[in-house]
Amino acid sequence: MENNPILLKLHKGREVEDKRIASGFVSGEMGKQMGVRRKTFETEEGEKMYAYKEVANLKEAKDTMQIYLDFKEAGIPVVSFAKIIKKKVNGRDEFVIAMEDLTDNDKMGVVEIKDLESVKELVLPFEMKEDIIKSLAQIHNMGIYDYHPGISFVIRFESKDDEVRAIDFKVIDYANFETLAQAKERADKGESLPTGFEVECRRDLNVIIRSIADGANEIFNLTNLYEEIRRSVE
Repeated sequence: MENNPILLKLHKGREVEDKRIASGFVSGEMGKQMGVRRKTFETEEGEKMYAYKEVANLKEAKDTMQIYLDFKEAGIPVVSFAKIIKKKVNGRDEFVIAMEDLTDNDKMGVVEIKDLESVKELVLPFEMKEDIIKSLAQIHNMGIYDYHPGISFVIRFESKDDEVRAIDFKVIDYANFETLAQAKERADKGESLPTGFEVECRRDLNVIIRSIADGANEIFNLTNLYEEIRRSVE
């Protein structure tokens, strides 16, 4: 939290909660907590929160931030802010990505696309489904694919008077994404993907389509939309 007065101020208060608000991937050997989490503190102005994602080291933190910045510049719906935070743990430097709390202090719910069925009565407008597919195709056209597309795309929703309404979607947990350059670097170490980039892109699409499409007609239309966008840069 060095050189971050807002977070330093929060951490002077009493921490009252640290919980996961969205899924995510962390390599098992890291011993880190899974997913995007949120800390809540008691302050003089009431409870304040921020979300964060643990990463393995400074290199992963920088790679993750670069993905976030590339997405933001390209107009992909992402959190409004993200920042690398260094903290000392038992005398060692550890890093997290601090970011916007998408729940806005619990005013909204957040659900991963793969778990949409867990929020009863949540129906996505078809226009939102199209925007999700457009963002996925745009990400692939940037030479980036997603290890876990079902948990990197989330829907924000609100529940009021027994009505559940989808508000928007966001792409989060930027450590889940890998660029072609990073894949090449792994290939040079003998760790290349066994399937290839386009196969991974199709897998991403299938996971998203399976989660959001309602019936064969929507599957057909959303798949065509994706393919049109991918072809537009050939």
